[in-house]
Amino acid sequence: MTPEFSAAKAEQADAILEFNRLAGIENATLEEMDQLASAIVRMGNANAAVEEFPKTQSPMRKRVAYDSDAAIQMIAQQRWLIDQIIPVDAFGVIYGPSGAYKSFCAMDMSACIASSMNWHGNDVDEPGHVLYIGAEGASGLHLRKKAWEIRHQRPLANLAILGMAVTINSEDHESLIGLCEELVEELDQPIRLIVVDTLARSFKGEENSATDMGDFVKACDHIREITGATILVVHHSGKDAEKGARGSSALRAACDFEFKVTSHGKKMTKISCMKAKDSDPFDDISFKLNVVEIGVNDRKGKALTSLVLSASTSGDDMRPDLTGHKQTINSLVASEMARTGEDWVFKTMVQDAFFAVLGVDKKHGATKTAWSRGMSDLLADGWLEIDANGRITRPNPY
Repeated sequence: MTPEFSAAKAEQADAILEFNRLAGIENATLEEMDQLASAIVRMGNANAAVEEFPKTQSPMRKRVAYDSDAAIQMIAQQRWLIDQIIPVDAFGVIYGPSGAYKSFCAMDMSACIASSMNWHGNDVDEPGHVLYIGAEGASGLHLRKKAWEIRHQRPLANLAILGMAVTINSEDHESLIGLCEELVEELDQPIRLIVVDTLARSFKGEENSATDMGDFVKACDHIREITGATILVVHHSGKDAEKGARGSSALRAACDFEFKVTSHGKKMTKISCMKAKDSDPFDDISFKLNVVEIGVNDRKGKALTSLVLSASTSGDDMRPDLTGHKQTINSLVASEMARTGEDWVFKTMVQDAFFAVLGVDKKHGATKTAWSRGMSDLLADGWLEIDANGRITRPNPY
């Protein structure tokens, strides 16, 4: 309700009160009769002023339905970005541990929607404009996008990458809506999908707080309501990947769909559907990641490369997911690299962090053994590499 409309309603109420007071007087004097006539004119003017304002409707009204048959017909006509995978006008999460290739999966889905290419056998029903928010940096995303274009020989002129963090549950989300409106005008094409990568870098507050997470979801819903785009949030799993995404369960409760990404080996990944509100959960889909050269060398002459997903039907090179201490070490390496922005981290730093996480000192025998075995397995399986100076690196982009 605007201030002007509020003032008009107040004037209308005062005019009605004045009319009722004067109309109720018995044996009114001539002066009182003149006042009543003036009150009638005032009330008519006030009513007319109120009528001039456009009728407002509660934003909840369009969610109210009396006709269940009609509602069921709407359900039967559910629209999909990717058939039976990602709905139109929905909110979902793709999560997994560090090194599981979840961002590669999100980029692959985005590219298929932008290019109208079916996603590994699933039709793209509503192709179009995609905005990918790279809150953890855009350089890797541009490499992945270019590698996808080279691999599939399809340009992605309508897949935009925003190389900065946007705090969704803050005033920033209104600026994001404004940006979306500008991008729609630039391409004359509605935005179908907005990817937020990652929640941690796009979130204000405590992830375990139902209130803070609820504010994040409300902001996503507001963005979705205004833009009409589906929102896909890339998120981390908790310390125990089997227990789902990190933080408050309010996030999962709000999801229309939820995907878990796990890696079964070097350059291998798998997507599992953990929740699908508008369809049956799809069967697990396994992928291998292929190295693609971008065609550009870095300043040291090394060819720039990235990875692109392709469906995998063979389990020959599969192995169990990273669990326990191996997952902890791998996550600590990823966290430290993200913090420093470097593609390496000193072994001693990761070791200190590992002991700190477990709450023991370096003299603790069982923990020393867990560290040694975990590092040995990660090095043997090719997850990590270490040089003579004790610098840990990853042989491939994750």
